[in-house]
Amino acid sequence: MPSASFTASRSYVRRSRRKGANRIPTPSRTTSAEPCEPSCPVPNQNIPALSTAAPGSGGTSAAAPGTSGGAVPTHHSPYDLRRKSPSHHECGAGPSTSAATAGSPTSPAAPTTSAQGYTSAMLPARKRPRRTCSVSYETCTNTAAHYLQYELPDEVLLTIFNYLLEQDLCRVSQVCKRFQSIANDTEIWKRLYQSVYEYDLPLFNPAPRTFEFVSPEESDLPNPWKESFRQLYRGIHVRPGYQDMQFRGRNLCYFNTVQSALDYADERSGSNNITGTTSNTCSGDTSDSSSQGALIFLHAGTYRGEFLVIDSDVAIMGAAPGNVAESVILERESESTVMFVEGAKQAYAGHLTLKFSPDVTSTVPHHKHYCLEVGENCSPTIDHCIIRSTSVVGAAVCVSGVGANPLIRHCDISDCENVGLYVTDYAQGTYEDNEISRNALAGIWVKNYANPIMRRNHIHHGRDVGIFTFDNGLVSFCCDIIFCDVYSDKLQGGPFLSHLTE
Repeated sequence: MPSASFTASRSYVRRSRRKGANRIPTPSRTTSAEPCEPSCPVPNQNIPALSTAAPGSGGTSAAAPGTSGGAVPTHHSPYDLRRKSPSHHECGAGPSTSAATAGSPTSPAAPTTSAQGYTSAMLPARKRPRRTCSVSYETCTNTAAHYLQYELPDEVLLTIFNYLLEQDLCRVSQVCKRFQSIANDTEIWKRLYQSVYEYDLPLFNPAPRTFEFVSPEESDLPNPWKESFRQLYRGIHVRPGYQDMQFRGRNLCYFNTVQSALDYADERSGSNNITGTTSNTCSGDTSDSSSQGALIFLHAGTYRGEFLVIDSDVAIMGAAPGNVAESVILERESESTVMFVEGAKQAYAGHLTLKFSPDVTSTVPHHKHYCLEVGENCSPTIDHCIIRSTSVVGAAVCVSGVGANPLIRHCDISDCENVGLYVTDYAQGTYEDNEISRNALAGIWVKNYANPIMRRNHIHHGRDVGIFTFDNGLVSFCCDIIFCDVYSDKLQGGPFLSHLTE
């Protein structure tokens, strides 16, 4: 059995026979380290080198006491020389490595070199670890996210968000909590809202045929402008000059005429009914926009010559700053300005000025033409409208026919050259909080078995009677304020009513 000193002496460098010659390290015959590979430094010299006995030795060899770090070399297969990179388990310090690194102090730079004697830069490109790249990418990403969420000033984000439209703002608010709070700024949404709808106050649509202006100070919502925007976003806009404009980040329809908007609303409602029938078979519910019908916004301006016949559940709203009804005018010189016919069960017209101004030189009779006409089997809602008629025949508003049951409220029917409101031919309806004044003839005519309900109307300063009933006309009053006499035609057998006041 060879001694440990003999084995260790073979691992040391040999001295040259020439004096003063440099020592040349000679590798051991039993090691398989490649000459081109750098030596593997040992980080800690206090840890003894791991040595394994050769197969033929029959046990573990210990280093001689007189030698420093001499370990028994292990036997490796010659196929290890063909490897492109050393394996992880070959970091055992060989004799030459121990001699080269023996006595060298541990330096802080030692951990940068792997214990196997090679660095990641020495490996082929396909075998290099990707940890360094991924860590740097995550570091950059985290740095950018930290800057956007915590260090970027709010004023900069507000300035950027002011250039976005409503759909982009909704997408930005989903990025993080900070973006959400800044994107929900009331001033941003107020500016967007007024650029689209032109209202000075948020308008809410809590129920079909119900529209209410609410002051932001009186609203319980955190952002009333945004909520109003959401409720009215389904609307179609009649705004001359905007039809050919394209807005990225906005999905609104613009038309130049009221009739084209009505035609588009009918087409869209028809397609929604077809798709809704198919989807309801599976889902069983409909969207709010389809259940409430089409919504059309008429922006500030005067719309002349359009013959509007409403036969569907469409809502027509004026849209303008200040006094909305005074800024949006529908005017016609022949036939009726607006007609509601059968099919308009849930129709709505609000915040508009309706004018009927026939040409006095025209030979066409106008006794059956009106500013507002409600026909059989329809029950529209007329709300906050200004109604004016210069026709010396007929009336400003006519409600006639079986099943005619409108709701007319908060309207101003004044300064008309004939009767203000005419209800006839079995028609009914509810008329609330209206201002009926300064008309050339009676404020209200009720005729031929009509039976309207009057509540809290203000009828005054007419040039004739306040309410005139004849031909079996009936009227139900509730808290009406009338400053004129109320007559009934005694010749027709109706009841005689005189000076009926509140």
